[in-house]
Amino acid sequence: MRRLITVLLLLTVFLAGCDSIDPEESAVFEPVINTVHELQVIVGGIFGLYLVLIMVRIYYERKKVKILQDIRYDLDHSNMDKGIAYSRHRQGRFKAFVGKITQLYHNRK
Repeated sequence: MRRLITVLLLLTVFLAGCDSIDPEESAVFEPVINTVHELQVIVGGIFGLYLVLIMVRIYYERKKVKILQDIRYDLDHSNMDKGIAYSRHRQGRFKAFVGKITQLYHNRK
């Protein structure tokens, strides 16, 4: 792949100065010039399609995340109504430790 890119870059640099070629020499380089132009169109088209596919993927991933957030919201409210622990109800280790200590303190009274 690197060799192909190197060859294409060299041909592009070489063909950049093709405006000053004599008519006899341009007939020799005409197939190479046409091939390079066709390759530029093909590579540009593939790159464009790749960008479009990335944009579509980002759109659908954001849509999926939004749906998952809505599901979590609905489940949280359903669990709150039923008195079950929910996602925002979870505590870290420190908060759980402090909660147990305060609970023991209040139970002593």
